[in-house]
Amino acid sequence: MCPRHDDPALRLWLRAEPLAVRAALGQVRAMLMQGGGGVDPDIAELVLAEVLNNIVEHGCEGGGRIGVELHEDAAGLVCAITDDGSGFPEMALPPGGHPSAGSPAPVRAPPEGGYGWFLIRGLTEGLCYSRAGGRNRLTFRIPAEQSAGAGGIVSPWREAPQ
Repeated sequence: MCPRHDDPALRLWLRAEPLAVRAALGQVRAMLMQGGGGVDPDIAELVLAEVLNNIVEHGCEGGGRIGVELHEDAAGLVCAITDDGSGFPEMALPPGGHPSAGSPAPVRAPPEGGYGWFLIRGLTEGLCYSRAGGRNRLTFRIPAEQSAGAGGIVSPWREAPQ
């Protein structure tokens, strides 16, 4: 079920460019640091960086606009991301499995790329995607109880589960 998105605490519109993403992530971090909520700013920044950079690199390759709306509630940080880039193939999110799953040998060194959707899926809940009127909409919640310390992030560099 898609998380409910109430009146956002932060609403941003940015160009689909790396420097604009960097600036937006700084604003998100500042909001979370001031708010004192239960969402780890490092986790939120990691997830949003993956989502926004994927939009820049794959969805809005020729430029475009990205909307970011964030709302903190007791369960975590609800995020609604919109963009005017191309839609996902077959209108479905990538599966996000571990990049070395099915590999005959354990991963010795991480390959370049391939971990974005694995991390996004592992660190969020209620991930929903839709496309209407030429715009993509991705909503999800980053749970409040996650922490970058004490094993909160599952390392993508360990051997994939069998």
